[in-house]
Amino acid sequence: KLGRPLQWSICLLHANELPFKHLLEGLDGETSGPSSWTGPLAKAMMSADLTSLEVVQYTPIVSPNMPSVSANLEKRLSTDQMYLCKIVSAIGSGFCNEKLAKLMPGNVTNARWLTKANRLCRLYISTQHPSKTLVDLVTYIIMVYAPVWFTVKINHKITDGTQNYFLFIQLSRYLSDDQKKIVDPVILRNAFFCHSENILLAMLFDERAIVRSLAVQRILRSRKNITSTIIRKFEVPKIKPQCNRILRTH
Repeated sequence: KLGRPLQWSICLLHANELPFKHLLEGLDGETSGPSSWTGPLAKAMMSADLTSLEVVQYTPIVSPNMPSVSANLEKRLSTDQMYLCKIVSAIGSGFCNEKLAKLMPGNVTNARWLTKANRLCRLYISTQHPSKTLVDLVTYIIMVYAPVWFTVKINHKITDGTQNYFLFIQLSRYLSDDQKKIVDPVILRNAFFCHSENILLAMLFDERAIVRSLAVQRILRSRKNITSTIIRKFEVPKIKPQCNRILRTH
C-alpha cells in the first residue's frame, strides 16, 4: 500500500524468549491457562514460596559467554532483569548470598518469560537432587537465554541485530538433537536479522574496513542489476542453524 519496500526489524529480547518458552513446554508441559501449567516443574516454581526455600549446596553451571554488566547498564535494568543477572552469577559461582536468596524472583504470568527463568534458577539452588529437566532448563538459561539477553541490552542498535542473532544460534548448538528439534524451528522462523538486507546493514557498520567495503560493493552491484519495478517482499530467509559464519570476506 505504501508503494515502497520496508525494513523489518524485530525485538530480539522477545525472539530470545520464544525458544525458551518452547523448550520449557516441550520438556515439562504446556500452559493450561493465563498463569497455569500442566508440567510438574512449572507447577512447583509457581506454587512454591521460593524466598522461604533454603539454599542448598548446588552444582555450579558456568556460562563462558555471559557479558560483563557495567554500572551504567545496571541503572537501565528492571528489577526482574537485575535479578536474572545476579542469580546467573550466583549459579556460576556456586554461592548465593542471603540477600539474593530472600529477593522475590518476580510474579508469573504466561506473558512474562523472564520471571519464569528467574524462578527456575531460584528453584534450582534450593533443590538437593534436581531432575534432569530442571538441570537442562537452567543450563539453557545460563548458557543461552541470559547471555543473549544481556548482549542485546548492551548492543541494542539495529546494526547489531545480525551479530546478536548469530550469537543466539551459536550458543544454542550445545543442545541435544532432541532439544534442537524443539528450538531450531523457532530460530528458523524468526531469522529476520539473517535477511540479506539486515546483513548488509550490519556490514556497513562493521569495524573491519574490508567488510564495510564489501557491503558497499554488493549494494551498488544490486542496484545496477535492478530490472523490475515490482516492489520486493521482505521474507524470512531459510538459514542453516549449523553455520559457523555470517559471510565470507575472501
